[in-house]
Amino acid sequence: MERLMVIKLAGLGCTAEAWLNGMPMARVTPLAPLAVVAVHEAALSGANQLELVVGPDSGAAEAAARLQTAPHPMAARVHLLLPRIGGIIDESQARMLAQLEWTCGAGEPLTLPASQRQRVDLAVRFPRWRWLDAPVVQPTPPLAHRAHAFIWSLARDLARGQTDSFLTATRLRTEELALAYQRSPDSETLRLREWLDQMYASSGFVWLPLAPNDLQLRPLADGRLLECLGADGGAALTAMPDKMGNSLALPLKLSVVEDRFYVLR
Repeated sequence: MERLMVIKLAGLGCTAEAWLNGMPMARVTPLAPLAVVAVHEAALSGANQLELVVGPDSGAAEAAARLQTAPHPMAARVHLLLPRIGGIIDESQARMLAQLEWTCGAGEPLTLPASQRQRVDLAVRFPRWRWLDAPVVQPTPPLAHRAHAFIWSLARDLARGQTDSFLTATRLRTEELALAYQRSPDSETLRLREWLDQMYASSGFVWLPLAPNDLQLRPLADGRLLECLGADGGAALTAMPDKMGNSLALPLKLSVVEDRFYVLR
């Protein structure tokens, strides 16, 4: 693989997300204003949709409604780039496939969330990902309770140092990630197992509490994937912070086929 498709997202004084084909791929905040993320696993051959969302959280919308005008300059910009492996990931030196930009000057009218979209046609061959053929599912309280039981069983096993159930549940995702980046599925599985073992050995998996009623299922990719989130909007499987305040999260995006859950992203 000579080139790597990435999203480069930059923000100024705001929280923003970059989405590709209905999936959030990168996020920036005022304290972390730059993100660069490889996006092969969300890209499609042919038509794609790139989206920039500024102020995606409900708190930002409430603050904007209260203030009505921007308290300081705010801006966000996303580039879809195709740099060479090992090259500089910069829009001035890498092939640029698409870009979106949003700005709001201090004192200008402010409404959040604000979003921009652009269709991007990619003359690049990607496999047909399984999530494209997953059925559209609407989240319901009974489905959320079943999803909670599913992911919490994985959490209990990981807390015991048992990784097999998690590796089995995420097998399809691992296979597609390996395919997306031209790696071996077996080597990707081994890498994941070793990483999980290392995390367990260093600090264990002590998860933040997650009650069944606190689990949120956010529809992505036109409802073909359900992202598992906690009450705070973060990943449902999030470990207790360490002494440095760092916290490990295991994102899970599920499809539901014939009443069974599959982790596809």
